[in-house]
Amino acid sequence: MRTKVCLALLVLAAGVLASAFVFRTGPRDTAGATGSTAAPPPVLDVPAAVELGRWPGAEPRQVRLQIGNTSGQPVQVVGVLETCTPGGCVKTSTELPAVVPPGGHLELALLCTRWEPGPYSCNFEIYTDIPGCLVTTVRLTGTVE
Repeated sequence: MRTKVCLALLVLAAGVLASAFVFRTGPRDTAGATGSTAAPPPVLDVPAAVELGRWPGAEPRQVRLQIGNTSGQPVQVVGVLETCTPGGCVKTSTELPAVVPPGGHLELALLCTRWEPGPYSCNFEIYTDIPGCLVTTVRLTGTVE
């Protein structure tokens, strides 16, 4: 009999613990809405790398970089890191900050220069207001003749 009581108490305790994990729902919505969840964070569709091809060294290379917003929330592009090194520069003429609308896109106009012939390679950083993903890096590569 004593074994049955201990077993029953053990099963009861396991049930209480299991229900504590199953029914834990986090903060309650005090406005009365049921089943509402926070929207997932926005996601930008930005290429990881862009091949610029070959271009004459006397001319800057103009590039259009399209940024898509695959979410239902607007995303603000707050700025970019315009890089200048002894080998060359990348700058944008797009006025920032700018908003990428839900399901829409933003086109950044880039200008890449290289002082001497040879391979061109640089990172271009895009800064947004997306929590947990404030910086997106795009690798630009090409060859100056």
